[in-house]
Amino acid sequence: MATDGGAPDEIELTVGDVHPQPRLQERHLWAQELVRASLAIAFFLLLALTVVWSLFQVGNAAAWTNAKEALQILLPVETALVGASTAFYYLRGETDTKAVGHTSAPDLLSGQPG
Repeated sequence: MATDGGAPDEIELTVGDVHPQPRLQERHLWAQELVRASLAIAFFLLLALTVVWSLFQVGNAAAWTNAKEALQILLPVETALVGASTAFYYLRGETDTKAVGHTSAPDLLSGQPG
């Protein structure tokens, strides 16, 4: 503190724990798993519905041209959603990238396993 009555020279600041605490109660874990499973199932059903819809369009030659263009747009997006939700659902506890099979570019160039 300044002795001349001016502004203080130092300010003391105490910061508590800023990291969020995970909710580990059984009801929270159950709800979290339910949401994860529901999203994965919903994305899979969306993909399945798109494939079934496209199979019905095959019989109509005029509609098939438009359906083929729609499939070229929808299928990559839907497969990415299904893949991401499946990976998130099954790899939810993995934090180490080496454990899930990722390798860095220098590892690939040197031929050394990651």
